[in-house]
Amino acid sequence: MVILAAIMSFFGVSVDAAVKTYTTEQYPTEIRGRGTSFTESLGRFFGGALAPFFMALVIGSWGPGSGFVLVAAVPVIGALAVGLFGRETKDRSLEDVSAP
Repeated sequence: MVILAAIMSFFGVSVDAAVKTYTTEQYPTEIRGRGTSFTESLGRFFGGALAPFFMALVIGSWGPGSGFVLVAAVPVIGALAVGLFGRETKDRSLEDVSAP
């Protein structure tokens, strides 16, 4: 269990920088600070305030393995959402990326 938790933490922390970079590129320059702080505050609220209670409910109902399944499902859903609805920002200027 400890080894799985360490692996999960490694990949969770590793992708954090990429997620923050991609998220900030989606906002126009004029509101980038506000947009990023709004996104981060929602993440802190759901991830930091509500997730422990939800995770306790899931683990209590379905066992410890269900916690790992839930934590793995969240980035998969996020990747699908970016794949379906996200905008590619590679090799584009910042002004071009953030244009409405």
